[in-house]
Amino acid sequence: MPIHSNDITLSLQGESSEIAVITLNRPAKRNALNDGLVLALRDIFQGMPHGVRAAVIHGSGDHFCAGLDLSELSERDAGEGLHHSRMWHAALDCVQSGPVPVVAALHGAVV
Repeated sequence: MPIHSNDITLSLQGESSEIAVITLNRPAKRNALNDGLVLALRDIFQGMPHGVRAAVIHGSGDHFCAGLDLSELSERDAGEGLHHSRMWHAALDCVQSGPVPVVAALHGAVV
């Protein structure tokens, strides 16, 4: 069953739904990463459906991902900056060390 949010979509493909296709859905921003998208990635990999054997991440539109969405940066003191950085690292660790291998389908801008 597909999972949708504003920034990301998860759909299961294959005869036994063994491939998780994860789509970054911010084409107007070249799929730049923001807190919501990073936390959604974390949630997907922490709750990967049973039976999924691999994940494919791709970007909608003309680009895979432009990196950090600089328009959403806010000024933070050192403690807040450290907390924010650790949150992103913990979320992306769920992708890197998650339950399935991950393939990135790259096209366009890739940062």
